[in-house]
Amino acid sequence: HQNNKITSVWDCKNSKSISCVSQKISEGLLELAKAFSNELLIWCNESLTSALNIDKLDEIFHHKNVLSSYSVSNTPYLTDAIGYVTETPFININNRLEYPTWLMSSDVGGINASVLLKLENQLFFDSSFNYFLNSMARLCMPLGLFCYSNPELLKRHIKVDAKKLDNFTLFKFVKQHYKGVWIYLLFVNFVLYEKKIPLFALIASLFYKKRTVNYPSFNFLNDDLIEKKQVDIEVDVVIPTIGRRKYLYETLKDLSQQTLLPKTVVI
Repeated sequence: HQNNKITSVWDCKNSKSISCVSQKISEGLLELAKAFSNELLIWCNESLTSALNIDKLDEIFHHKNVLSSYSVSNTPYLTDAIGYVTETPFININNRLEYPTWLMSSDVGGINASVLLKLENQLFFDSSFNYFLNSMARLCMPLGLFCYSNPELLKRHIKVDAKKLDNFTLFKFVKQHYKGVWIYLLFVNFVLYEKKIPLFALIASLFYKKRTVNYPSFNFLNDDLIEKKQVDIEVDVVIPTIGRRKYLYETLKDLSQQTLLPKTVVI
């Protein structure tokens, strides 16, 4: 794809080109999902095609409920300013390693067609592919969609400068995916820390409705048997709490019933 439009579609298994009527990438993915309901759908910017790591795809998408992408700019589409409102703490992450995140990228990534079919009537298929991916991941990660940033989608590391996102899109995203109060807090943070007054972006965001995904009718975890990833993993659990004895006890009982038991629990 290039400039938010599909330029070509390729069937890797049968080594042949596939026709796709939709030029908008989000709608094109859904069109392909309907035609190939159990296949893995991979997107890649034209400039990165030669670096696409096809041999690693089965390992990266080890079960159907994985949404994985990678940004070659190492900068989130929504910019670091999303850190003013997100509940997820921004920490010093090594982008050369796989890590869970709903911050998706259109540079390179993939999703199983069956996931898109579940979402067909619940998502808005935006003209901006980056916006569509981040919206889908933000809404569906809490419901069981496993979202990752994974550099192994590419054979080699490529560094490209990210395009600057306008404040209108940022405020729109916050209005559609968070409680309404967050757009005002975002505005205050811009004034205090960026020394900017994005008043028109704030006003424009007021006209957008919040997006939701219906739950529990949409439940990834109960729909498919998830295959356990065949790697050696050890898990430690840290629980910061005070004055919640009943809930702590219930949490510890739940931990004792996990398939992968924690090596250490720190309370």
